[in-house]
Amino acid sequence: MDINTLINLKNDNKELNEEQYDFFVSSYLADKISDEEATKLLKAIFNNGMSEQELLGYTKSLVNSGETITWDTPNNVDKHSTGGVGDKVSIIVAPILKSLDISVSKISGRSLGHTGGTVDKLEAIPNFNPDISKEQFVKLVNENKIAVISQLPELVPGDKKLYSLRDVTGTVSSMPLIAASIMSKKIAAGAKYIILDVKYGSGSFNKTIEDARELGNAMKLIGESFDRKVEIIISSMEQPLGYAIGNGVEVNESIRFLKGLEQPEDLKELIYAVVSEFLIIINGVSKEEAFKLIDESISSGKAYKAFIDWAVSQGASESDIDAELYFQPKFKTYIRTEKAGYINFKDVEQFGVVTRDLLKTGRREKGDIVLPFTGMRLRVKLGDYVEKFDYLSAIYSEKELTPEEYETFKSLFTIQDDKPTVPPIIAEVIKW
Repeated sequence: MDINTLINLKNDNKELNEEQYDFFVSSYLADKISDEEATKLLKAIFNNGMSEQELLGYTKSLVNSGETITWDTPNNVDKHSTGGVGDKVSIIVAPILKSLDISVSKISGRSLGHTGGTVDKLEAIPNFNPDISKEQFVKLVNENKIAVISQLPELVPGDKKLYSLRDVTGTVSSMPLIAASIMSKKIAAGAKYIILDVKYGSGSFNKTIEDARELGNAMKLIGESFDRKVEIIISSMEQPLGYAIGNGVEVNESIRFLKGLEQPEDLKELIYAVVSEFLIIINGVSKEEAFKLIDESISSGKAYKAFIDWAVSQGASESDIDAELYFQPKFKTYIRTEKAGYINFKDVEQFGVVTRDLLKTGRREKGDIVLPFTGMRLRVKLGDYVEKFDYLSAIYSEKELTPEEYETFKSLFTIQDDKPTVPPIIAEVIKW
């Protein structure tokens, strides 16, 4: 077997079998296939796609490239988002589930592109350590019912190496390659129940609901082939989720949510949907009962206490967290409107791009420095009416904004005479 045969077969739109994908993944991981050769096969897959059998075979090859985790408890859960602007759902969902006696074992990523990374956000908490070993990860989940960590080197190393290559060869946005990459990590991490929040819209990688549905169905197919229970929630990213964009800013919003102090409607709807679906399938409760359990968890303080316990178990100090992570940014600038009208967001992706580039909330390349306490706190949502001179957002920055930077932030908001259509936050659910 040789790589050129596989490249030629795939260029001719022929199917590759599991043995051939095993050869590709293991040989590339062992440096027996060059970057140039691997790129040719990735581009052939990018151009011609994969059949269902190929998708399953390739995913299995990625999983088998490293170790896997098997949990003692049968009810470990994981929740994953395909990425969006202001998406801090995992930071809120995880402690609520812990407070309701459901174990959360989650491996998350850092930011790359316009979307924020959960690990970067958690690292805004002083001394929070996401970089722990596989053994520590298992111990924390078994003993504390919760851990959210960065990628483990033992798990799916084949995907990690291939993703780095895809990132620089224009082959990231291939549906089967995305599905296999996400699900190989989920399968290796061992959770039995998985909810995938698949975004669509201008702030997402999937611009249409059809794209989101195709990706969701592919990931569900993979999960079920590995005996996992998988549910897909397709949600809108036609506006930033909640009010906060940035790392510490989003953690602060998460803490306020868990304390019951501020719960933006779109963020609340998505969080309640995710948690309730886990409660329904694991505990056998009704949706109404699940919502009551979530309300009680928050109002009683159990959810916030679970957050504290979680953060402390991964190195943080309770005194630092209990101050609600209120920080003093060096500069705080208010963006104001020059006319009255309704708020519209023409390109939500730009919120992520602009905060990344001007405030360093994320990274263009893997080595870029990410600042923990810069960001935006919006005052408005899609369809809100504002008066002339109302402020639209506060900008937290490490340096004073230049006039050009101010105008760039201001351009993110469109003020129009007619009220825009506000899509529902949850478009559809593909059930377990």
